Amino acid sequence: MMRCISIILFSGCLFSCQKEKDILYGSQGEVTAQPPLWRVAVDAQNGTYTAKGVRSAIVYDNRYVLCPGVEPFAPKGPYGRAILNMVDTEDEEKVWSWNDYFNETSDNSDIKFPLVVDKYLVISEGTRTRCIDLSTGKTLWMKKKRDGMTSLRPIAGTNKHYFFPSTTFNATLNQLEGAIYRGNVMTPDEEELIVYPEIKRQVKGTDFQINHGASSLQVFTRQQDTLVVVDYQTSIEPARQNLVRSEFGVYNVTRRSWEYKDVLLHEGYGAVVDGLPIVYQNRVYHTTDRAITCHDLDTGREIWRQLFPGNFLFSGFVITDNVLVANCEDTYIYGLSPQTGQRLWKEKSNGTSSRMFPLNGVVYYAGGAVLHAVEVATGKHLWRLQ
Repeated sequence: MMRCISIILFSGCLFSCQKEKDILYGSQGEVTAQPPLWRVAVDAQNGTYTAKGVRSAIVYDNRYVLCPGVEPFAPKGPYGRAILNMVDTEDEEKVWSWNDYFNETSDNSDIKFPLVVDKYLVISEGTRTRCIDLSTGKTLWMKKKRDGMTSLRPIAGTNKHYFFPSTTFNATLNQLEGAIYRGNVMTPDEEELIVYPEIKRQVKGTDFQINHGASSLQVFTRQQDTLVVVDYQTSIEPARQNLVRSEFGVYNVTRRSWEYKDVLLHEGYGAVVDGLPIVYQNRVYHTTDRAITCHDLDTGREIWRQLFPGNFLFSGFVITDNVLVANCEDTYIYGLSPQTGQRLWKEKSNGTSSRMFPLNGVVYYAGGAVLHAVEVATGKHLWRLQ
């Protein structure tokens, strides 16, 4: 049975949990203020705030929570450099800090899409890849990618392997091109090229230096096979210079063949996939520009599409308790039926916000200097903690 994990507030220097005491309520019955249950200092540089480090919730063993901090670092000036801290929510203390960098002025940590395989956290950022043991805070390995490879933020994995899209610059075509690579969580061996989408190109230009090819992914298994949902960008018409179109396909890694590909995600140009696709009940879900789409995982056939007044670039969407919860830049959060796309509820939110963390029928996120807790079944705000 899943143990309840206390909710964490990142406030630069302090990491806090809340309890029922001296609670204040808003006009809709939501909690707007309450004192912390406990606090743990996580910064090595008091008084400095950093937005980098951890952008998504990382919980280990239903007890330990990873959170960011800051340490002094001269090349970064007054802003310091991000460190990672593991906090024990039961003993109410910090158990370790991590700052194992390559000693380069540009090296930092900024985890938007975390991948945890067993007790290991894999971080693939730019030209570097690292694996951290969450039980000890020790670096299992770290390495630099082969010359010219720069990974994008998305990362996914299964069965001791991690997968990520990475780009190289094609000097002949004067543009970036993305492919999917695979690495072994347990070893620092060079990552293996898995698939390079053959991209149609119809719009060209001397300044057309944007990312063609793989841009995001999701990994899943079917019977004994490992498969990857590959999102990629192409300049097929009606794209125009410096604006692309987004498509996706499913690649069978075990059999080394495409199940299908070239499924168009958006009719217009300039619309790219926001974040990671989600695989759920044999369907695959995407946010692309101002749309959320649902496709049959076996065939790529579109099942439904919903349009919104804004995009989902920052907070994204989750599927939990059979509800698709999407936090939109139009300052509203929506609950949809994953099966039909029907809107179940709509609640006022804050627009640009953190990624959402679902737990026990509630989604939690931070936006507008407020910690939000929204009930998944009804869309009702339980918290708006200032």
